[in-house]
Amino acid sequence: PSYLGTVINRFEQGDYFGERALITGEPRAASIRASAKTRCIAFDRDDFPAFCVLSGKQQMTENEEVANMNERYGVALEDGTT
Repeated sequence: PSYLGTVINRFEQGDYFGERALITGEPRAASIRASAKTRCIAFDRDDFPAFCVLSGKQQMTENEEVANMNERYGVALEDGTT
């Protein structure tokens, strides 16, 4: 596909990625590649307390999820209900 290798976002120290898969339980939606020496820490749902949305034990509404993704990535994701 023509979109492979397209830069969607650039991260800086302290940024994070992969939260969508933690929240929804779906497989990852993108790949990431470091352009410089990078240290990453991997988390699993069990690493988050039950009150945290990322634990998967507290569900966000679909509208909250879409709004968070739109804010985080600066794109207009649709929730599929329109």
